[in-house]
Amino acid sequence: MKLTWHTLILFLPLLASAQFYYPDDKKYGSPADFGLQYDDVTFRSSDGTELHGWNIKTRSPEKVATIIHFHGNAQNMSSHLRGVEWLASRGFDLFLFDYRGYGRSAGKPDQDGVFDDCVAAIKQAQKLNPSEEHFIIYGQSLGAANAIAVVGETQFTKVSGVIAEAPFYSYQSISRDKVNSLLDIFVGLVISDRKSPHFVVQDVSPIPLLLVHGTGDRVIPISHSQKLFAKAKSPKDFWTVPYARHLGIFHEIEYQNKLVSTLKGWTESASEEP
Repeated sequence: MKLTWHTLILFLPLLASAQFYYPDDKKYGSPADFGLQYDDVTFRSSDGTELHGWNIKTRSPEKVATIIHFHGNAQNMSSHLRGVEWLASRGFDLFLFDYRGYGRSAGKPDQDGVFDDCVAAIKQAQKLNPSEEHFIIYGQSLGAANAIAVVGETQFTKVSGVIAEAPFYSYQSISRDKVNSLLDIFVGLVISDRKSPHFVVQDVSPIPLLLVHGTGDRVIPISHSQKLFAKAKSPKDFWTVPYARHLGIFHEIEYQNKLVSTLKGWTESASEEP
């Protein structure tokens, strides 16, 4: 088939979706592999799509908060568990879930659906942990962009902070980073920006926002976090990590300790508010 401009335009929406979502249903492990106590959870997004998650209990006798994790765009939550399970040893319950089309969750991912799934996950985590006073949203990559967008757009009680590790500024801006100049003019035609974090990052306040990004990130350039930080309102912080690549920052004990100290500070401050 000859590739014409007409044919290219027809295929662009499919290419746009493929750029953001790389789900699979392979099981890479479970919380039991790390000796963690957990419950399998099924719940529904706002349109009725059935989602799957894990409600994981901390191993520490001193509970700090519940962290709701929004994972990146590839594989599923069972592959991302390895990057966050350490938090269960440091006083945090964890709520992990899969967006639609990932793992055991039904449906197919798209921008609006994933956003709605994140909202549903926060509601479900709060429903399952009614006595919890502090929920922290921790998003990575695609999940980081959604963490900012969801908390900025939707009002939640008991959310004590947002961690955004390597977010992108907007769907269109990261798409333009990935395509050549020949296709750049079509990005605005086929990729919606309506759930992008840059629209609402200033509305995360007064909830504290922590942006974390490595200078060596080749997947999402650090300039995306820099622009989000410039638009965000206080309380906010930005950790620029020299030479770190995409999503490798919290493999280091130095940054694990720094994060735990920050999160404890957030929960203590929230507890002191009238």
